[in-house]
Order: sequence, then structure tokens, then C-alpha cells
Amino acid sequence: MFKFIFMYVFKIRATWLLLILGLYPLLIFLAQFLNSNFLSLSASQAGSVSFLETFIAIYDTQQKSMLSLIIVAYLASILFYNEISTSRLLFFKDQNRNKIFNNKFLSIIIVYITFLIILCVSSIIVYLYFVNNHDYSSHSLLLKDTKYNHYLMTNLIGLFFTDAILIFLSLIASIRFNTGVTIITLITGFILIKVTDSIDKIKLFPSNFIKLDSNISFSQNLLIMSVITLVYIVVIYLVSKLIFKKLQY
Repeated sequence: MFKFIFMYVFKIRATWLLLILGLYPLLIFLAQFLNSNFLSLSASQAGSVSFLETFIAIYDTQQKSMLSLIIVAYLASILFYNEISTSRLLFFKDQNRNKIFNNKFLSIIIVYITFLIILCVSSIIVYLYFVNNHDYSSHSLLLKDTKYNHYLMTNLIGLFFTDAILIFLSLIASIRFNTGVTIITLITGFILIKVTDSIDKIKLFPSNFIKLDSNISFSQNLLIMSVITLVYIVVIYLVSKLIFKKLQY
């Protein structure tokens, strides 16, 4: 069943659009060729930009655009709401509902992880053949500043955990609501997370812990971020599974 569902997801045009979106960092070469500033990377200090910082800048930019997450919400809506509303799930009436749910969700997760891998490979190419040609490149994965490296790592993990929570949020919304409402739910969740990021006293999401606290070690910070994320995704997953199991189709 998983192979059938995954191949179905893979044939959807939006899936290919998401994977192509992972190549967007390479547009910097086009911008360089056209002598345009519509996409650029720069720094004021020589030897100050590592690959990790470059990848975070690229990852953060694509997350703020929300294009990849909106596509995921659209895919979730196709796999769940559309198939429920059109009674296509009747074809799976003899199958275990938990298995159907898990296979659909796993297909979406694999597609998104593939997108992140493509984004990472594209970022490596940009770092090797663009950033390394400039004085601000450190020509290394990390800088020699341990504290700053820890800050960058929490940034990267915060971005990834934010994606995870928003994808799960899209999942639960797509079971009950159409594509438009699912995307609005996703955007609302994203805005809420970003608003709390700017309020120091509110610590509800993993990205709220990006700023390292002198009273908390790096490992403790990561543990807190991981636990918060795990709580969100487990609760949303279990509730989503329960809703799907009780559906009449």
C-alpha cells in the first residue's frame, strides 16, 4: 500500500514543484551572470561565513517565503480532505485505517525530507563555487568560535523543528478542512511562532529557545527544544489519527 500511495504523491505536480524549489539557491549563479542583486550573499568581515551559516541563511529565507510549507499543506489536503470529500477512500475500505493514515503521512514526510536534501546539496554547491570565491568565506563547515557555532546549530534545529510542527499542523487541518482553510491554518501557526520569537518571556515553541541563555547549557537547550517539539507532534499525530479513524467515508 505504501508504494502505491507514495507513487501517487510522487506523480502530483505540486510534489515536483516542491523538489524543484529545493534548487532555488542555484539562482544566485544566474543573478551573478545577469549582474543582478535580486539574490545575493554578503558579509562585512573576512573569513566570517561558514557553510553552516550559509545553509541557515538559505533555509531561513525559504521558510519565511512559506512556499515549501504551503505546498506540503496542499499535498496533505489532496491526500486527506479531497479523498475523503470525493469518497475515494472507499477504495481502501477493507484496509486498516491506521495503516492508511500512516502511509499517507509517511509519503508526505519523505517528500519533504527529499526537498531538504536537495536544498542542502544546492547550498553546498553555492558555498563551494560562489561563497568560497569571496573574502568573507571561512572555507569551512564551522567557525572556530564554539559559542557562535552553538548559536548557529540551535538556529538550524529551531528551523527544522518549526517545519515539523507546521507540517503536523497542516496534517490535522487537512483531515477536516479544505485546501484553503488548511493553508490559512498553516500561515496562522507560522505567524504565531514568529510573534512568540520576538517576545522573550513567552517560550511555547522550539524556535523561542534559539537565543542561548547563559544559565542553560547548549545540550540542555537542545533537550528543551526537542522535548517541546516531540510533545507537539505526538499530540497532533495522535489526535489526527483518532479523527481519521472515526471518519465516515
